[in-house]
Parts: sequence; structure tokens; C-alpha cells
Amino acid sequence: MVRRIIWALSVLGMAGVYAFTGTDAALLVLCASVLLPLGGILAAAAGRIEVELKLPAGLQKGEAGRGEITLKNRTVFPVARVELGLELSNTLTREEACLPLGVSLAPLERRILPFDFTSCHCGRFRFCCETLTVDDAFGLVHIRRKAGLAKKRLVTPELFPMHVRLMGSETLLGDEDSINLSRKGQDWSEPFQLREYTEGDSLKQIHWKLSQKLDRYIVSDPSQTLDRALLVFWDRGALEKDAPPEVPDALAEAVVSFCLAVIQEEIPYS
Repeated sequence: MVRRIIWALSVLGMAGVYAFTGTDAALLVLCASVLLPLGGILAAAAGRIEVELKLPAGLQKGEAGRGEITLKNRTVFPVARVELGLELSNTLTREEACLPLGVSLAPLERRILPFDFTSCHCGRFRFCCETLTVDDAFGLVHIRRKAGLAKKRLVTPELFPMHVRLMGSETLLGDEDSINLSRKGQDWSEPFQLREYTEGDSLKQIHWKLSQKLDRYIVSDPSQTLDRALLVFWDRGALEKDAPPEVPDALAEAVVSFCLAVIQEEIPYS
């Protein structure tokens, strides 16, 4: 805003000088003070910037990672300044940060902006940049453009050894994959119920011996199956909203370490 006021005052001042003197030099300076900024504004408005985000595939807790943002000017007009803010958020610990980046681009130039980031906690990270700002050479206007950058990366937790032993389980976790329940499902090995035929039932469901004995069509419905597996459930809703990042980080390490121990004990689980 300040630059716009200064530019407007300078144009009015040069107009006054030209009106008072009437010289060609004053007219030339007046035209330059008007046309040059307008030309910079038009060049900034006509510019097309392509943005690309690259991140490493695997990220480790406590280790530095390096990413790259590639900016390319697709026009023959120079871009005085491109600014963007890369937002980083951890959906597990609710940590947020913003990395400001800026660069100037020559006509058809391609620039790579590297950046480093480190996470002291595990979790699922989201790298996002919705818009970028293109400035003219005199800084009079700021044109917002859509960037559309959004990528996610998982920072794996640190694991520790754990021994798991199940006690007091009512359902034995054996080699069999499933057991029949008294609910309708897709398991044809055990019938759920016998009932009279209704329109739309498959002929495969008809119980022919019983239908012949009762002199009417009787169909058999399949039962439902249940996998014999341990259910591991982490209730993240029990975490307080103002819990420090160290709390969900430690819980994630415990849950993943427990799941790894269950695998090593050859206990089926979901």
C-alpha cells in the first residue's frame, strides 16, 4: 500500500512539473513513471508459473529430510518475485509449521528450491501449498495464483522389544480361519435359517428334500463368519486436545511395537 501511494504521488509530482515547465524531459519522465509500472503489472498478470513438489519416499523420526519445490516460468516475461508458503502439519501430534519461500524468475527459467525439515515425533505429515503470490517489478500489486500442492508422508515411530501373552481369551486363536455365527451372511457351509421361498430367491438356496416332504419350496439362508483374530484398537479420542506432542508420539510407538510383537508371536490380529 505504501509503494502505491509513493508511486501515485510521484506521478502527480511529475505531472505538475510537466505542467509547470512543459519540457520534453519532464514529459519523458512522466511517461516512464506511468508506463514502466503498468508494464510490470501486465507482465506479472500474464505470467504462468508451474509448481512441483518432491519429497523423499521414506522419512525417519529425528532424521533430517530434504525436499524440493520446482518453479518454472512458462512465459517470455520475467517474474520479479514469486512467494509461497509451504505448510507442514502432523495429523497425529497436531503440530503445524510454515516454510516461506521466494525467488525471481527470468523468462522461461526453471528454478529448484531445496528445503530441509526434521521431525522429532512420528506421525502422518501433510505438505500443502494452495496458492502462491506473483509480484510485479515495483511491488505495486500481488497476484495470487493457484499452486495446488498437497502430499503426505509417514514418519515411522521408533520400535522397542515387547513380549505378548494373551490371557483369559474366550475365543481361541487357532489355525482355523473362521467360525460360524448365528447371523445371516455368506457362509454356505452352515445354514442360518430355513424359510419359505419368496420371489427373487436363488434356486441354489432351495432345500429340495425338505421341500418335497413339506410339499412347498423351502430355502436355506447362509450364516455369517467371523475371523478368529485379535482386534487391536487405539482410541485416539481419549487423548486430550491440549496433550503435548510427546504423548501421542509415545502411544504410537507402543501400539506399533505391540503389533510387531504380535506378529512375531504368530498371533493373528486385525
